[in-house]
Parts: sequence; structure tokens; C-alpha cells
Amino acid sequence: MRDDLVHLKENRIVGFVAYEEVNNKILNLDLRKIVNTVKFYVNYHTPKTIQNYKQTRNTGKARVIKQEFGEDENGKFVKQYFEEEVEEFMATKFSNDVK
Repeated sequence: MRDDLVHLKENRIVGFVAYEEVNNKILNLDLRKIVNTVKFYVNYHTPKTIQNYKQTRNTGKARVIKQEFGEDENGKFVKQYFEEEVEEFMATKFSNDVK
């Protein structure tokens, strides 16, 4: 990718320069692979600079875990008890010890 960007070859279309092949490569990059490669390189030279860790977060969604149906002086009602959905994900932490 680096070579393609540094050594751009023109593809003239109707008087404009188009870099369709390079644009498609940029749009289809595997960013996870690039980030892991950079992370490996940095950690190779300064160990434990970038570390992965598991973290949990709320998804903003909830699921009903229990319902109660009843009736009172105001009429019929439904009580619903919710539980927030939480998911685990991998995060990256940068060490503050880097000089």
C-alpha cells in the first residue's frame, strides 16, 4: 500500500486523473491487521507499551427478565423488569511510562 501511494500511476479519464485502483485498496484495507502490526513493532522496541485488555460495557439495550400482570384500582397493568445488556470487548491501553 505504501508503494502504491508513493509511486502513483496516472489513469487519465476524460481529462481528470483517477486513481481507482488505489482508492479501492484504501477502502478495503484490513485495519485490524495494520493496527496489530504497528502494535507488535512498538512493543518489540519498548515492551508493554501497548497492551490489550478485556473490558465490559453496556450496549444501550435491555432485555426483559420478568413480567408481572395485575389489576388495581386504575385498571390492568404489566410490570416489566429489565436487565441491561453488557458485552465484553478487547480494548487497547497505552502505557504512560513511555519516554
